[in-house]
Amino acid sequence: MRKFAPFALVLWLCLFVAAPAYAADSTHTLTIGEHDRLFHLHTPQQSPNDAMPLVIALHPIVSSGNSMRALTGFDALADEMGFAVAYPQALSYYWDDGRAAAGMLADDGDIDEQNFIEGIIADAQQSANIDADRVYLTGWANGGNLAYRLACQMPDQLAGVAIVGSLMWNYQAEDCPDTGTPVNMLIIHGSADSTFQTEGRSFGIGEASEDRVVSIYSLDRTVDFWTERMGCELENAYDHVALTSYACADDTALHLFNVIGGENAWYRNEPDLLLNTHQVDTSAIVANFFMTGQTALDLMTQTPMEPTQLGRSYNLYIPTNYTFDDPMPLVMVLHGRPGNGPGIALITDMNRIAEENGFIAVYPEGLIPPSETVRGWNYVRDIPLFASSDGSAISQRDDVQFLVDLKHDLAELMPIDSSRAYVTGFSNGGFMTQRMACDAAGRFAAFAAVGSALSWGMPSICEGRPPVPMMTMHGTRDVSVPWTGTTVTLSGREVYLTAPLPNTLMFWQEHNGCNDELTLEDLPQLGDSPGTSVSRWTYVNCTEPLEFVAVENGGHNWPGVPDRISEQIAGNVNMDIHAGQVVWDFLQQFTLDEARVEAAAAVATPSAPIVIEERQPSNQESQELANARQVVATLRNGGFVIYFKHGNANADYTDITCATDGALTTTGDNQAGLLYNVITDLQVPIGRVFVQDTCAAQQSLDRALPAPPDDIQAYNEADELQAALSQVPPEGTNTLIIGSGDLLPQLDGSSLNAADTLMALPDGQSYAFLTIATIYDWVALEQLINSTDE
Repeated sequence: MRKFAPFALVLWLCLFVAAPAYAADSTHTLTIGEHDRLFHLHTPQQSPNDAMPLVIALHPIVSSGNSMRALTGFDALADEMGFAVAYPQALSYYWDDGRAAAGMLADDGDIDEQNFIEGIIADAQQSANIDADRVYLTGWANGGNLAYRLACQMPDQLAGVAIVGSLMWNYQAEDCPDTGTPVNMLIIHGSADSTFQTEGRSFGIGEASEDRVVSIYSLDRTVDFWTERMGCELENAYDHVALTSYACADDTALHLFNVIGGENAWYRNEPDLLLNTHQVDTSAIVANFFMTGQTALDLMTQTPMEPTQLGRSYNLYIPTNYTFDDPMPLVMVLHGRPGNGPGIALITDMNRIAEENGFIAVYPEGLIPPSETVRGWNYVRDIPLFASSDGSAISQRDDVQFLVDLKHDLAELMPIDSSRAYVTGFSNGGFMTQRMACDAAGRFAAFAAVGSALSWGMPSICEGRPPVPMMTMHGTRDVSVPWTGTTVTLSGREVYLTAPLPNTLMFWQEHNGCNDELTLEDLPQLGDSPGTSVSRWTYVNCTEPLEFVAVENGGHNWPGVPDRISEQIAGNVNMDIHAGQVVWDFLQQFTLDEARVEAAAAVATPSAPIVIEERQPSNQESQELANARQVVATLRNGGFVIYFKHGNANADYTDITCATDGALTTTGDNQAGLLYNVITDLQVPIGRVFVQDTCAAQQSLDRALPAPPDDIQAYNEADELQAALSQVPPEGTNTLIIGSGDLLPQLDGSSLNAADTLMALPDGQSYAFLTIATIYDWVALEQLINSTDE
């Protein structure tokens, strides 16, 4: 045995104990309740005597911890600034930000996310020297929603919170304790965010019931919620950067940073990125805010994009075993219409297929044209029959270029096998996949279109383009994209808008240089799909492979994934196959070779530029706008009485003190919130308030005017309401009256529906009735004014 001299032994021990720990990456699993939960941890090189901060970064919906790691680039900033960073993974597609209790998308029921995050903090402290007083939380989109929730639930354990591309849900505000420790907060939001829209929105979450309506707060209302809860006052609204700062209780602060024209994105300022180029780096802004407690104005100087440039959004899933050392294949999954990135991830179950087969799945999002209300893909660009007349950049968008640019940007941010990048899509996304197969043949290795057919104009688009490996899949009883095609009449002649499936196959057969020979394989029936069956048609002697998967009696759906599309549209869902696995088994065979890249480049044509034409409003539109401006200008001068019949009351509410929330249904609460938006956005001055002595009226006032004027009076009788309607408001202001509407018929016979408003002009003795308008009429007026002011 070798013996150490005493001095050598002491020296060896000192070197061992004092040696700095090198940067390390590890994956951890925690058991939280009945579930095993996973997170990735990156720790920088660390001196053993120096405790480091911990940043916890929460990914968006249908994403993963590794995706957040790749898109934020926090590892490099952690090494530079000396903090550890944890990337937790949601149990399912989403973080439970309170949505399970609210009845939203709760496949796994209530999930104890707070316990998970607390477990991460404790486990990280076992792995590294973590400063428990410097734990920070940031989240993007659905991850931002969980960050809001945790800022309510565990503020004492957080030194700072940064939310990106997310606004409060009404159920989060309702569940947030009335009092709590203030926490430093930074909110970063894009003004063109089409997911968490700055004006907020409401929608149903299930069967048609007013009690199953939830809402996303507007940006203003989200900020108001936190400034009120944390006791904040406006400190600075900067004129050279889009930053507003508030000084809050206990020496904390809240900052709001607007990214002008920004979509829902984690903005990066890397030199070679092509999308969302605002010259803003979210990661640097957040890391600096956490490490210094301040906002760095030099990081918030942004360069607005040109009017012809469009912000774009997408969702990303990177498997848990991705090491960031070896490139992985990439599959783009394109949603239908209506649809979005999270929706197609749910419909296709491609996260699971990606996890099991080792590829990266990305779910890009189409845009919503001004003349439409839902997202879609512009697969008909440059086809005259479908030319838009509104002249907007969105209607002229080049979605082919977007998807090509997205592949480029992802390859800049993480190791991707660019020769094994593929495109698949469903329904509207399947049509776009076929367009990509022609216009992007030199950028992607293979393509698979599900629930789509050949569109009008595609043969001319595809003429001369090189053949590509192509799979199509279709149900014979698809009601959305019929097997027999859809027709329109042009110049007295009936033509196919979408081709019948046999014609679609004939086109790809000719395009891929196949002869008429094919093999037919009936796939095994597993007994779970009575009445449906699947056969695979494989064309032989092709220049590039062509396969067709026919689902006999199948509907408009993604086979193998039931209960994701309404039964009326989905029809029969075959369970003998999983379409995602079938698609991957086909795609993964192919690699993009240089010969195809060169062939595609040789016949490529320049993308037509987006040209925004100045459109003069019609006489009717000009008059509507002029009238709207006159109404708002008159209201801003004051002198009117606005009576608001509160929204739907909760018949089961029993608290006679009105101290607990719930006197209004969710819809009624949302309607009061809309009144708040109208008063705030239109800058309607309110100098006096009368509120009926009911809980529903009082809680409507709390929602509509969080900071009411000093002059608030109660009424409960018809003569008291008559006096309130007749009083002239304080100079330069208006009077707001909130009540149930039950007393109005006794005065002038007026009958209001829930959330209606009555406008009156008082003279001190009586009042003149002017008009009745719904709260939604006021919202439309607000949107008209705001859209033209922008």
